[in-house]
Amino acid sequence: MGRLFFLMIVKIYGEMNFGNNFDNIINVELPVVEMYRESTNTKKVKEWTIIAFMNARNNLAPHWIDKINEMEMVGSSDKVNVVVEIGRISGYSSADGDWTGCRRYYIQKDTDTDKVTSPVLLETSKCDMGSWEYLVDFVKWTKNNYPAKRYILVIWDHGSGWKGKNKTRGISYDEETNHYIKTTELKIALEKIGGVDILAMDACLMQMIEVAYEVKDYVEYIVASEDAEPIPGYPMDRWIKALCENPNLNTKEITTFIVDSYVERYQSMFRAVTQSVVNTKKLEGLVVLINQFIETLMFFNDKANAKTSSIYSWESWEPSHKDFYHFVKLVTDNTQFDEIKIKGKALLDYLKNNVIVYNKVYGSVNQNAYGISIYLPLSHPIISNNPISYPADYDKLLWANDSKWDDLIKWVIKD
Repeated sequence: MGRLFFLMIVKIYGEMNFGNNFDNIINVELPVVEMYRESTNTKKVKEWTIIAFMNARNNLAPHWIDKINEMEMVGSSDKVNVVVEIGRISGYSSADGDWTGCRRYYIQKDTDTDKVTSPVLLETSKCDMGSWEYLVDFVKWTKNNYPAKRYILVIWDHGSGWKGKNKTRGISYDEETNHYIKTTELKIALEKIGGVDILAMDACLMQMIEVAYEVKDYVEYIVASEDAEPIPGYPMDRWIKALCENPNLNTKEITTFIVDSYVERYQSMFRAVTQSVVNTKKLEGLVVLINQFIETLMFFNDKANAKTSSIYSWESWEPSHKDFYHFVKLVTDNTQFDEIKIKGKALLDYLKNNVIVYNKVYGSVNQNAYGISIYLPLSHPIISNNPISYPADYDKLLWANDSKWDDLIKWVIKD
């Protein structure tokens, strides 16, 4: 019997190198303030407050100062606050005095691109950037001290969305504590802080239905990438400048600025990237349509089509993350059953016109990345004696509870 061998081209990005076991838990206290410097707090309610949670307590440490300096190219304004929490550890970078721990900055404009000149509001040696409690502490503190009509929360670090190969599923990985913020914990954090208008995750693999559905009640729009992100991440100065120049932009408009500025940056470098905006308020309606689609697909037992469509759907750096729209499109285009076509087309229309508000990609490799991925653990066939198993942790997600996607996964991977 002949064997088929497949040459798999894997997209490797330096930012995805996790060196630690993030399931080895160490308890860390919430911050103890060691220094308080001159505050810029006026309690004035501005139009916007940008809250940036930047975790450089890992191999991203050499890049944190560039991100802060990008923000300082614009700075805060009379209508916009920019507040940053940055954490770092020793061993990666000695920039800006080689300090360790965590600092909170109120970002002010300057022309020095080599160091950070914005005032330090708080500093602590005890912090955990992989703790959802610490994220809550920072955001609530910022909301109290720098109130605004609308809030943008930016989380900058490593991300893994829902990752099926191992237990590292989430965002913001702290190498000192071995903690990270799990998808289910992100929901808890956003609930505790009272939600934000925009959640922008400047991290790999976070634009997934599993993530979006988890936080849907506490965020209006999510900006993130289906695929891995190049290490520089967002060009913060470009979209902060747009917001400062026109603080009356509506919430949807600023999300498109974030996406456009990101893709334009990497297009100029000829780097293939994805970035999109999801409207979480439309996800309840999505559940009804996806359940009808799955029920019809399983009723007609169109499993072979579903398996083939899964295998050939666009996949991210993590092979088990398939493009949601592309999978449904392949099933719909290739089924022989009219009932499945009807349900599939209704689902595709809803995804395109309601859920995926804005999608922009660069690179031919991403032509079938339509804006949101989903967990589906079937990839290009490789000869193996290891069967695909269903991860029990998936059942903890709200998406698995409300939709029948977990049933579809079990059905498709079963021989």
